[in-house]
Amino acid sequence: MKIPQRATAYLNDTLYDKWSFPHVVDLIKEELSLNHEESFSVLDQILRKDFKGVSKANQWMNKWKSLIKQYEKTKETPTGTKKPSYNVNVNTAKNMFNNYQGTQTICSTFNETPIASSSAPISTSSTLTTTAFDNQASTSDSLASTSGTGAAKSAVGDKFASLFDDEDEDDSATSNQERFRRELYKALYLHFKGGQDLFLVARLNKLAQGLVPRNLSEALDLLSYCLLNKDMSPNELSASHILCFSGPTATVFARYFDKQSPNIRILFEQAKSRSTHFSTVTELSEEGRNTVQNLIETTTEELPLRLKITEKKLQLLEGGRHKSEEMQALDVIEYLVLMMRRKEQRHISELAFYRVTAHIMDIILSNSSLKLVDGENCSQATKNEQKANQKVFCDDDDTKKSIGRKIDMIVSDKGCELSSSEWKKQATSPLTIEQQHVKNIRTNASMLKKMLSLCGEDALMCVVGMEWLGLVGCVYSVEKLNDVYVMDEAGTLIVPDTLSTLSLIVDTLDMLYKIKQHHEKLATILEPAMERSKLSRQLNKLRSAAETEEDDTTNPIFFTPTNKRQKKSDTSHQ
Repeated sequence: MKIPQRATAYLNDTLYDKWSFPHVVDLIKEELSLNHEESFSVLDQILRKDFKGVSKANQWMNKWKSLIKQYEKTKETPTGTKKPSYNVNVNTAKNMFNNYQGTQTICSTFNETPIASSSAPISTSSTLTTTAFDNQASTSDSLASTSGTGAAKSAVGDKFASLFDDEDEDDSATSNQERFRRELYKALYLHFKGGQDLFLVARLNKLAQGLVPRNLSEALDLLSYCLLNKDMSPNELSASHILCFSGPTATVFARYFDKQSPNIRILFEQAKSRSTHFSTVTELSEEGRNTVQNLIETTTEELPLRLKITEKKLQLLEGGRHKSEEMQALDVIEYLVLMMRRKEQRHISELAFYRVTAHIMDIILSNSSLKLVDGENCSQATKNEQKANQKVFCDDDDTKKSIGRKIDMIVSDKGCELSSSEWKKQATSPLTIEQQHVKNIRTNASMLKKMLSLCGEDALMCVVGMEWLGLVGCVYSVEKLNDVYVMDEAGTLIVPDTLSTLSLIVDTLDMLYKIKQHHEKLATILEPAMERSKLSRQLNKLRSAAETEEDDTTNPIFFTPTNKRQKKSDTSHQ
């Protein structure tokens, strides 16, 4: 096998340490055209390294120098026949060719200025930028025209080029923004699977040049682009078109939108000041609130307080009001008083805190059709979104592992998921809290997306979830606003742990009854929509396969790919 001229020159050049970075790329290009199995193996190792600067070129040159010397042994045999080249796995060749093109593109503009856009470009390292996009056909032509084996090399070039025939883009078919969104989501998906495609990086950087967002969803795409290589939790939200105004991730969104154009900042502020549908829900009845307040103000001693509670409950029972909110509120107060006895013996685990708050909710929902599904159950809504992710990217790795995300508590009615809530023990790290927060928001957004698919995108609906840390919690709402999901805080929850702070339960009961009323309202709206959907599915069984319903794969909520999750012992970041 003939050694390329540049490779020979490289071997004979005693000043190879001074070769420029693009020269190394040219050498890689020629070695790639040899279609040698060993060449692909070494090339793969080199391309997987971070391209942080020319200072690493010497390391790569030495590796290629050793490889080329080995190729000298592949010259013609005594019989005059050439030693046959190795067969290369097609998938391996595709990945290597992908990485090669991205490398050439990046290296050809290594010393150029960063792209002009509203956000920093991504790269395979923190310092590398690109401004150009090499045409795939010209790269394949250069591979085929490399000196050496003539027709054989031409066939190799055609083989590589054919691997990407299905990726040709028609500029008239879609806008740059839509292409940018598609490529961005693909890059993010690959990133969380632990892979990287340098060619995709170069193409994404090219699409980002001069891209000016016109609405909140396009602005969130650019934010996700900025965060792509930073492995930050907000990236999973922005990629899902979820805008956060509360919680650990809110500052990232606030700082980013503060630097956007005036029009985008106006849209951001309008979304922030909107009135949520949750604010119109009723609280604990005035009668029940007054009863609780009067009891608590009477005494802070256990025995007198329990006597007062018993007297009031007896009155309600004799009056046939055993199912009233007033009776439920008294049951909660009595339970809290008994719970305080075990304060010192209580375990500090997540489950111990969950039992306290879950029992309170059981009391409040005692006369409701709402169902509490607890015990780390999987959400069907997240399973649907995970399948949509896999379908968009033809991800066969996850095909048999679509099990959805495990949730501490799901509120449902007649099989329809209405919200998800999560619990953590008091001693939880800020990072874990943030990861849990991001997971729970995306889960509730998935549930809202399912509801809107049943009732129509213009339906006035929002999902209300909870996040608990020990005995304190936050309530937040997620609703659809034009083309994005908006998350904001809707209230606080405090379960008192001493008799002296028992009065704090009044506002908590108000909020819990608001949550109850909101879920019952959602269930009422969804019941006829679910029935219509059920009948439609039955009818579709009688129709042709072409008319059956298909999963919605447009703008899926982002969830970490399965194989990435399995590498982690802590799945809270899912």
